[in-house]
Amino acid sequence: MNSYSYTATDSAGKFQQGVLDAADLTDAIAQLAAQNLSVLSIALRDEAEVSKERLGQNFERNLSQLLAQRHEWITALDAACDELPAGSTRRELQGLSRQLRSTRFDGPLPDLLQNASIIQLLPLLGETGDGTGSQCPLREWLSRMLKQRELRTQQRKRFIYPIVLIGLSLLLLIGFAFFLIPIFRDMFNDFGLSLPAPTLLTFWLAEQATTYLLRTLGILLCALLVFVPVVWYWRNRSLSNRLFGRLVAGTSSNLMAMSSLTGTLAHMLNLGAPLAEALRIAGKASRSYVYELAAFDLSKQIDQSSNLNSSLSSRVLPPSLLFALQAEPGGLPNLQLLQAMSEIYSDRAKCRVDLFTTLMPVFAVVAIGLGVGFVVISLFMPLVSMITSLA
Repeated sequence: MNSYSYTATDSAGKFQQGVLDAADLTDAIAQLAAQNLSVLSIALRDEAEVSKERLGQNFERNLSQLLAQRHEWITALDAACDELPAGSTRRELQGLSRQLRSTRFDGPLPDLLQNASIIQLLPLLGETGDGTGSQCPLREWLSRMLKQRELRTQQRKRFIYPIVLIGLSLLLLIGFAFFLIPIFRDMFNDFGLSLPAPTLLTFWLAEQATTYLLRTLGILLCALLVFVPVVWYWRNRSLSNRLFGRLVAGTSSNLMAMSSLTGTLAHMLNLGAPLAEALRIAGKASRSYVYELAAFDLSKQIDQSSNLNSSLSSRVLPPSLLFALQAEPGGLPNLQLLQAMSEIYSDRAKCRVDLFTTLMPVFAVVAIGLGVGFVVISLFMPLVSMITSLA
């Protein structure tokens, strides 16, 4: 069956344009004549264009079938929330449930996929039941989501223990500044000793923490108010990736982003989405600015290419992903490989988070030891000099 585009006039002389499927050109003209249309021009449509259009139609149909079952999603999410303890994971699931209840589904279906929450929910039922596969069990979807959420939570919690240690050490140093350091300062002044630079620095810091406490706290607060937005903007815009490229590709946040990207890409392709559209959706699901731009650029390559089997290239996305997108005969994506890559990236992210969580307390103890050691040594350096001179 071929697809033809035509321009014709009806009995009233009005122009009409459209497309139709026919066995050959004669059959196409006969179909138009049966509709009382006079053919002005008719042409066989490009096979690649027709293939993309049919993929888009299949995707919208499958997506519509999935969204028609959203009430099952709401029930499943509510049931999962009831079994979870109070916390960030439960709040996120409740937010997804509210998102499903409040989102209108009567508009263009692809527009819904601009919403990251809806993208996150699509794998819940996984695949359509019209011959393309079986439904993804809620247990598997929830397990993947909880795993990703656990990694994000663990990333935040890994700083709690070091922050507590550093806070306690700062309180100890402030106690030194109020009670111990003034004794040494008065003693050194009485002896008229020439103080070395480390001791002068320690006395200056102690003075800032005692005599000028309010001013010091104000400066620290202003620095914090500047630091937090800068860090948020830096992470939101993925500036580390844009500045250092693949040197930072193995960080835990990038690995989690790639896990979301490849997993969503596999689900979208399984739903019948055209590759270019699936890349744009997966890029948004990654929640990484630099990967979203890279996926969008790759989708433009596919849209602009007349050869569907042309090799893809990207300076940001890993070669393994580009290979998976063309691994099947005919240059088609390998969905099993994409899903396996998603699991691998997730496991690598967990290993990095576990390693960093293990090392952070060690680094914190070392930093505290260096700080306290610097204060103690700087206070005893003048005494050592004085004893040496007396000897």
